[in-house]
Amino acid sequence: MTLSRDSLYPQSRAWKRRHDESLIAIVFPYAAMMLAWSGDGLFMLIAPARFGSLVHDNLYLFPEVSPGDWGKKLGLRLIGIGLLAFDIRMIVRIAQRAKI
Repeated sequence: MTLSRDSLYPQSRAWKRRHDESLIAIVFPYAAMMLAWSGDGLFMLIAPARFGSLVHDNLYLFPEVSPGDWGKKLGLRLIGIGLLAFDIRMIVRIAQRAKI
């Protein structure tokens, strides 16, 4: 008759559950931040006029973007590329630390 490890050490199952929950608590904020940064970066890259108008209408932090404002659109696209580069850099650093 063979005994499983869980039957010999009943506390190991509870420890594994707590360990998995703490791992999820660590991973979830990073995943949420990466999704937010990549989503914002793509939105700024694909539709800079809509993003600028959204920020203007909701927060009044950016002047309204009209169809002929190529400078504002270019600036927003550059910021979007920067956000995507930052997100990629963060993913690469996490992968290097995890040795994936």
